[in-house]
Amino acid sequence: MKQLFILLVFVIADASLYAQETPPSVPPVKIPVKIKTPILPQQPLRTIGNPKELPSGPQQFPFMLKAHTWSLSRWWITGSIGHSVTDPSFKFIDGGAVSCHLSTPEAITSLQSGTYTIHGNNVTIILKKDANVVMTCNLLYDVVSKTLTGSYSLQVLPITNPPSGYTPCTVTGDMKLEIKL
Repeated sequence: MKQLFILLVFVIADASLYAQETPPSVPPVKIPVKIKTPILPQQPLRTIGNPKELPSGPQQFPFMLKAHTWSLSRWWITGSIGHSVTDPSFKFIDGGAVSCHLSTPEAITSLQSGTYTIHGNNVTIILKKDANVVMTCNLLYDVVSKTLTGSYSLQVLPITNPPSGYTPCTVTGDMKLEIKL
């Protein structure tokens, strides 16, 4: 009886040690059947009521430039030195004209109008006050943030009998325009 029990233990151990898993079964390859299906004639489109207009696509940059008033959100010479301005806004008008109200402390005056040109996403603005004060802005339109950022150069030329505080110079720096809400 003892021998039979030991034999039975060895048979079970042997069977479990040498047991193999069954290999995974692979489904048979499906062969597509070509069936000729009939082609139905094109049916005319019928609308019920008045057709609705599709929403317009994304607004193009020149349109965005002229459709909004832009506020000067930042105008600085360096990261810590800048000009404080009271709500200057720029309005781009058809025909390449721009109107604004931008005070320049160096010239003791304000720039109120000028011209602009567009080349792709680049905008060049030239503001003049007589022939003595010229500000040139080279800006780039950012599609994601919808802002115009870039650099400016303000040239204040010497004049005869200048008012007190008038400082002939050339100032360069960076500026940022945002759509005025």
